[in-house]
Amino acid sequence: MTIQITGAHTIEAIFFDVNGTLRAWEPYEPTQRAALHRILELMKLESATEDFWDELTRRYRAYGKWAQENLLQLAEKEIWTLWLFPDYPGGMIEPGAAE
Repeated sequence: MTIQITGAHTIEAIFFDVNGTLRAWEPYEPTQRAALHRILELMKLESATEDFWDELTRRYRAYGKWAQENLLQLAEKEIWTLWLFPDYPGGMIEPGAAE
């Protein structure tokens, strides 16, 4: 017995969302606070000034602009070591980069 399905299509591509391309992102304060706390833990810092977070945000936006212009998405360890914390030892940054 053969079953014929009319109107069926072959899948030609599957899209993966990277950096909010296909969905919008809105900050959620409890998650943001937890993430910032975890970054401090990973960086072995007890606290951070507003300037620290402003600089981190500036660097992240600069990376985002570069990534859009070059149509490239770096691996997490490259983003964190080259763009976000280039002034810290890579060996300190890489282990927690994916997290």
